[in-house]
Parts: sequence; structure tokens; C-alpha cells
Amino acid sequence: MKQNKETIKSYFETGDRPTQEQYHDTWDSFWHKDESQFENRVVNIATSGTYEVDLSLASKWRLTLASATDITFINKPIGDSIKIIELEISGDNPLLFNDTVWFDEDSDSYNGTKWNRYTISLESDIIRGFVKNLNTV
Repeated sequence: MKQNKETIKSYFETGDRPTQEQYHDTWDSFWHKDESQFENRVVNIATSGTYEVDLSLASKWRLTLASATDITFINKPIGDSIKIIELEISGDNPLLFNDTVWFDEDSDSYNGTKWNRYTISLESDIIRGFVKNLNTV
């Protein structure tokens, strides 16, 4: 299973002896040059704020929201092409949101780059704000 870098580093602290599973986790957590760019790429975040979705890092963004919070994503493509973003939001009522966006000459701009913006709200451990496409900054 994929792990974040801090977890992987903890497997290899002085005196530690990683298990076979930890070794496999280490390799599963990184992209290999022969894999598709978006194959099983996930970024895990668990804090509120604004995130620029860098599709070269991952096409899936997994959120763990434990309290009322707002998170804003700005989906920034490279060039005029179809880009896919998948948000997996866990809580009492897990939500999986997929969006395919066509960016063209009529798309809005953010700092000179075409973009789409989504805000997610969580209230009382239930996602109430859902995901909204906001074309204003």
C-alpha cells in the first residue's frame, strides 16, 4: 500500500529493520518511469486551505476531514486539453467526486492560467457543501 514519505522514512531509522510489507510499501509509493503518468497516483491531505491541483503529481487527491473545514482546489491544466481530477473525501458519509474538464479559449483564468475551482465543506462530520465549481477567485 502506498505511504507518505514521512511514514516510509520511519521504516528506515537507525536500528530499525523494515518488514517485507514495509519494503513493498516503499516501492508502491513511488512512480516508475515505465508507468502511466496518472496510474494509481494519489496525494493525501488532511488540512483546510487552498491547493493547486498539480496533475503532474497526481490525478487523485484523497482527503481526510475530521472537523468542519473548507478546502479549495484550483485545477490548473497544462495547455488546452482534457484533465481529470478525482477527489476522495472520507468522513461519516464518504464522497467520491470525479470531474473531466475541457479547457479552451473560453475557460476562466487564474494568474494567467485556465482553471476550475472547487470548494468542499464539512459540517458536523457530514459533507454538506458538496463540491462546487466556482469560477470566481
